[in-house]
Amino acid sequence: VLGRCRLSCLPVMCREVRPALQHSDYKYLRLYLQNAFMDKGIDEISHEDVAKWMVEATRRGSPGAVNRAFDRLRAVMSKAEEWGFRPEGSNPCHQVKANPRRKMNRFLNAQEFSRLGKAIDESRTDSPNHAAALTLLLLTGCRKNEIVGLKWSEVRGSRIYRDDSKTGARTVFLCPQARDI
Repeated sequence: VLGRCRLSCLPVMCREVRPALQHSDYKYLRLYLQNAFMDKGIDEISHEDVAKWMVEATRRGSPGAVNRAFDRLRAVMSKAEEWGFRPEGSNPCHQVKANPRRKMNRFLNAQEFSRLGKAIDESRTDSPNHAAALTLLLLTGCRKNEIVGLKWSEVRGSRIYRDDSKTGARTVFLCPQARDI
């Protein structure tokens, strides 16, 4: 009976998930893993099955998204071993390579930065909150959701203390211009 456990029944129980990651975890589950390995119990999924899934998923999705789904699959298989659904050391993901990661460094050039500054200035009257949020993004390097979801209780003096961000808890130092906003 334990061996016939399906992949779809484990991810929810797999790990404590920070609220910021819950949405993306379910998205990767739904898009890439929900219908994968439907004809197999969790103990029947092999290295070859996972390798084949990686190729097929990468054909229909972006390599980075498939890598993130693969990370979740690897975690599920590790948890299945821990709970006795698979023999120890049998994680079929161990020998499968993730898609190569692209290095992406993209910064605004002087002309783009100037155009953005002008657009923010022009929007200050009609959309002061949007202009303030965009300015804070530029001054702090925060992600959009870190600024949009910011609470006053997280702002203390010249710092922002985020308990839950994409990378976990973090402190953001505020320059005088950011503090003014």
